[in-house]
Amino acid sequence: MSVDSTFRQEDGGTERAPAVIRVPDIRHIGDWLAGAAIFIVCLELVFSFGHVSLYGENALIELSQCMLLWASGALFIAAAVRAGDRISFLAFLWLALFVLALLMREIEFDGTRFATWRVSSFLHEIKYAFTGFLAVLLFVSSYRATVPVVRAGATWVLKGAGRWMAAGLAAYLLGDLGDKEFLFADKGANLMLEESAELIGTLCFFIAAHTALRRRSILLPSPQQKP
Repeated sequence: MSVDSTFRQEDGGTERAPAVIRVPDIRHIGDWLAGAAIFIVCLELVFSFGHVSLYGENALIELSQCMLLWASGALFIAAAVRAGDRISFLAFLWLALFVLALLMREIEFDGTRFATWRVSSFLHEIKYAFTGFLAVLLFVSSYRATVPVVRAGATWVLKGAGRWMAAGLAAYLLGDLGDKEFLFADKGANLMLEESAELIGTLCFFIAAHTALRRRSILLPSPQQKP
């Protein structure tokens, strides 16, 4: 924060105008935080490679995935709140639910205090039941606008920030090949491929969500699609 003083001329004299307090522009703080997250993830990918233990359940790479998915969901919800039309609002909520479903998929209770089979099984069912409940609730709220929402979302994925979502989905498909052990004979190599690809995928989702919020993306291609 800085204080700026100006001078003005009155009746041949110089008078000091009231000081103007300049508040720093905080709109770019989110950009710096997003850039820091991208940089940290890139460092993880470089320095974790070869250390198979870092790719296991609830290890560094998976925890990073969960953090990125959580942040992506929060950003998509924020983008929905700031959307200028109902179609964009609903589409961003569906995107938030999508990354939330991936987050539920990544959360594991093995190796934690909840690892007993009864508690683990119960929580495993609860997390998917919660996601399903949100999906039903969102579907009921948007079923009349299903076609416009799907059309607008598909158009958005093919251009602008949506391309990062497409890249993230491609990375997840690549990671699935590692999960099925199709590419390498070594189990550790397949595990590193799977988790690295999924980390890149979650990073792409995060970039898409941040860019959508930062640019105040509108998914509605034309005014005629408003419900």
